[in-house]
Amino acid sequence: MPVYVRTKVTARTRNKLGKLIKGISLATEKIAREELNDDSDAIIRVMQRYPAKLPNQVYIRTGLLGRSWKKKKVKAGFEISNNAARKGRPYAKYVVGDKMGNQQASIHQGRWKLLRDVVERYMSKIGKRLLKKVKFYINSARFTK
Repeated sequence: MPVYVRTKVTARTRNKLGKLIKGISLATEKIAREELNDDSDAIIRVMQRYPAKLPNQVYIRTGLLGRSWKKKKVKAGFEISNNAARKGRPYAKYVVGDKMGNQQASIHQGRWKLLRDVVERYMSKIGKRLLKKVKFYINSARFTK
């Protein structure tokens, strides 16, 4: 014997559902922007830290590399860059590597963090944080009659 279920969708129900879906969409975008902004700031703070000086190190640090980290808002989030240069020649990639984790000079390997590794560490955790915050938003959304 077949069982039939009849549902009735009213304008009020459609309106509430539409508001919920729109709210989730807007909240997800806002949450993602905030998370990416916070992670970009955290990545820059990590990259600004210098490793300990070597024993008998003669070189005097200028701090230029640490001061040259920048964050720029782009359509898909944020772009992190470093424009440190000496005598007109950019050198950050030789200290912290390029975006692929290449070009780090052998003298800096194992002492200076690769930018790529730091970015990957933060980005590997962002999905879980976003999901948790979106679930919280959905659970806390209240739609009255």
